[in-house]
Amino acid sequence: MSHIQIIEEKHQGKIFYCSSMLGQGTCFTIELGITTVLDV
Repeated sequence: MSHIQIIEEKHQGKIFYCSSMLGQGTCFTIELGITTVLDV
């Protein structure tokens, strides 16, 4: 299972690719789903 698959399936997240430069790395944004649990 890839890291992207884990983020998408386990954390209800998304990865948005920004840019990649040879010798300088890759820039990307990770968006994670947030769940709030209320004690009522």
